[in-house]
Amino acid sequence: MLPPDRRLPGVRELIDQQGYFVLHAPRQVGKTTALLSLGAALTAEGRYAALLVSMETGAAFPDDVGAAEHAILAEWRRSARHQLPADLQPPPWPDTLPGSRIGAALEAWSAASARPLVVFLDEIDALRDNVLLSVLRQLRAGHRSRPEGFPWALGLVGLRDVRDYKVASGGSEHLHTASPFNIKVRSLTMREFTADEVAELYAQHTADTGQRFEDDALRQAFAHTQGQPWLVNALAYVVTTELKPDRAVSITAADIDRARDVLVDRQDTHLDSLAERLRDPRVRAVIEPMIQGESLAALAPDDLRFVLDLGLVRERADGGVEVANPIYREIIARQLTVTMRASLPVMAPTWLAADGRMDFDRLLEAFVAFWVQHGEAMLASSPYNEAAPQLVMMAFLHRVVNGGGRIDREYAIGSKRLDLCVAHRGERLGIEVKTWRDADKAKDPTIDGLTQLDGYLARLGVAEGWLVLFDQRKNVPALPERRAVEAVTTAGGRAVKVVRCRARRMSAGARGGEPPVSFAWGPDGFSVRAPGPSSVAPTSGCPGCRCSRRRGRAPRDRRRGAGSGSGPGGRPCCDRRAGPARRPSTPPAGGGTSSVAHASARRAPASRCSRREGPPRAPSSRAPGRRSRRPSQVAGPGV
Repeated sequence: MLPPDRRLPGVRELIDQQGYFVLHAPRQVGKTTALLSLGAALTAEGRYAALLVSMETGAAFPDDVGAAEHAILAEWRRSARHQLPADLQPPPWPDTLPGSRIGAALEAWSAASARPLVVFLDEIDALRDNVLLSVLRQLRAGHRSRPEGFPWALGLVGLRDVRDYKVASGGSEHLHTASPFNIKVRSLTMREFTADEVAELYAQHTADTGQRFEDDALRQAFAHTQGQPWLVNALAYVVTTELKPDRAVSITAADIDRARDVLVDRQDTHLDSLAERLRDPRVRAVIEPMIQGESLAALAPDDLRFVLDLGLVRERADGGVEVANPIYREIIARQLTVTMRASLPVMAPTWLAADGRMDFDRLLEAFVAFWVQHGEAMLASSPYNEAAPQLVMMAFLHRVVNGGGRIDREYAIGSKRLDLCVAHRGERLGIEVKTWRDADKAKDPTIDGLTQLDGYLARLGVAEGWLVLFDQRKNVPALPERRAVEAVTTAGGRAVKVVRCRARRMSAGARGGEPPVSFAWGPDGFSVRAPGPSSVAPTSGCPGCRCSRRRGRAPRDRRRGAGSGSGPGGRPCCDRRAGPARRPSTPPAGGGTSSVAHASARRAPASRCSRREGPPRAPSSRAPGRRSRRPSQVAGPGV
């Protein structure tokens, strides 16, 4: 354990200055442990009576302020028995009206205490609605009576800052103001461990047991966790109690990697609660563009601050935002692809060679076939619409490496890409994922993608990779009309397969009318071939009809001219309603020509379809000079 003053810089100074403050940080980063240790240290020094008490018991009574106050005060008395000596125990709580009991108890305790009272109210944001507002207002009302009639210093401790406390008020579920507790001096948070502090903590284990962490293991532990306190301790626990319980055996970087996989697969309470946050619209507004590599849209500063406070993301030194650590990146990806992974069809591992090693060419072939058959249909099941193609691809790759490898993911806001590294039995494949949207206008992102992928492969130390381009433009042509995969060489001399996939969200059955496709691997790479002309006969109407609006037929071609509105050979096309196609009249015996046939012959080349069966309508009887509404149905020269 590290000294509490190091984890809570500035808190002791605030206490000495009679400060009321807020300490907010994600779950299980050490808030409670650090404040318990700080309270014990302050009390032991003889200057203060300091303790940590919980407010969580009041959350069981969200609509009953009086019952919540009784539960909270009972918990306070139990905590005081364990943390304070007998002469600093609280007096009997005053019997007052509901809505004033917390303030009255703190007033009586402060007046009876031989030392200035310092109280840390833990889990304050577990309270909601009227109970929370009542407590905050009682604290604000008593603040003016300190230090004789109210605590010398006081801290609110929880996941959120005051502005994000949940309360059903004003049409919003969040407070969005600090006014009920506008007496605070500062809002603080707890930083992560540094690399040196991680080494110091693990050295304490070595001192206690003799089991040593090798230097590369220390570096790997920090790389996986970025100093997140719960993860740092959880990794050490798994590796020392489950994977390497023999204290005579040193811990290596490979052991840390295995412990990381155990944590991700097991998804303990901390990781599970973190994943639950992904449903929050404010969290989605940050995480979704991050997966795509896009910039943030219009986002309220409070919303971004909320996501930072949760610990899901962190701010880089240059001011950018990224996921807090690689383990969180994996948890986010797995949580967002749960439904898609469950929906994947049974896939034979055709990408594995006879010796169990992965053949990346076969994997590419399997992915293209999977995308054509299932990819676009699965886009609609994505919880994040804009990042759906990336999530579907990650779901596919997770099925590929499940049990035999892993995927390392790198994504950040503004990077314009998603980088994936597929590792399997010592072999690695670098993949860069980009999207092409209508907002990009005519700029093909392939060139930029190849440059970025070249640098990524150089950093990985591999010579082959994929550039996967998801084309999300509205008017993108169907996949059978284009080449799916192209083999290129980057400026750095690395072999890259450029994979182009149409990625439009489509309704069920929208692809039903497209012809089947075939695949072939040739000297120029893996390609998708369109079949020849379809041999399927029309279900209704005359052959080649383009005018009917009935379901299942091609849309009407409104252009006028030769062939418009007619079937093969210049025949009039079928009627818009159900029924057989009209047939031209046959001349009577003897070579004569009927009036019907004559009218049909004159208007057939540029005729529109008739709306009803029967002979064409007679010329309009409207008065001269009045325009006919249906000129195509008027027989006569020039029509």
